[in-house]
Amino acid sequence: MKLSSGYIPVSNEEGAHTDAKKRDSEQHRPSLEYAYQPSELEHNSRYPAWHYVFHALFVAANLCWTLVLVSQTTHLRHDTYSGDVPSPANNISLERVVMNNSLWDENRFKGPPNPDQTQAWLEFFNLTSIAVSREDLDAIDRTSVQLTSGPNRYLAMLDVFHQIHCLDKIRIYLNRDYYTLVEHPTMQLIHVHHCLDSLRQIAMCRGDTELVTFQYVSEEWYPNPRPNPDFLVERKCRNWDQLVEWVSERRADVGDAESREVWEGKYGKATSHG
Repeated sequence: MKLSSGYIPVSNEEGAHTDAKKRDSEQHRPSLEYAYQPSELEHNSRYPAWHYVFHALFVAANLCWTLVLVSQTTHLRHDTYSGDVPSPANNISLERVVMNNSLWDENRFKGPPNPDQTQAWLEFFNLTSIAVSREDLDAIDRTSVQLTSGPNRYLAMLDVFHQIHCLDKIRIYLNRDYYTLVEHPTMQLIHVHHCLDSLRQIAMCRGDTELVTFQYVSEEWYPNPRPNPDFLVERKCRNWDQLVEWVSERRADVGDAESREVWEGKYGKATSHG
């Protein structure tokens, strides 16, 4: 179906009537020359000419100031609410994905711990560290530890892999009877609490607005008299294969990081708690 162009053309007949009215109007309209006599205006004016010039300049100045304020407000709104935070990975394409997060869905990443599950989570570890340029850091007004493996290479990480690391940290802590944990128990809890709060902040920041619908489920599977959420949800996602390829091409070795002494020589003694 062809969409309307949004306007209705005037017919020839209507145009003819319009032209006739226009001619009649022009015949009875006083000429500009007769209606506005400059010499008469000057003669009958109660104020000197500079009075009008002053008011004209005042109006022009106010108009310019208003335009400046509107421009700054628009720029602020654009910087604050529009577009992504600068990242060299922002061009990775987006796609719509139907995610199945059913209570009973099975995949390599969930369920009781086992060697295959451990390996599945370890595969993310190799994608953690990447090298970015000085220009990438300048775009977000940040610094980072420089890598010695080449010029203009700085250590960085896409935040998605910190989020996955946090999920894995919580998973391992829940299954600490299966895994050998090397951190002190107090530090383990501090780390888990950090991860939980980090994921909370990210969830509240993103504020995903996809709708989750409800349904009744089989009482044989889940005896519940109330409707249950249907976690088969369509979402807008980064193309994961492209993202992994992008990271793999920029992979960095933390062992190539400049020494603490070199870093503190540039930025001063480290005081951050991490």
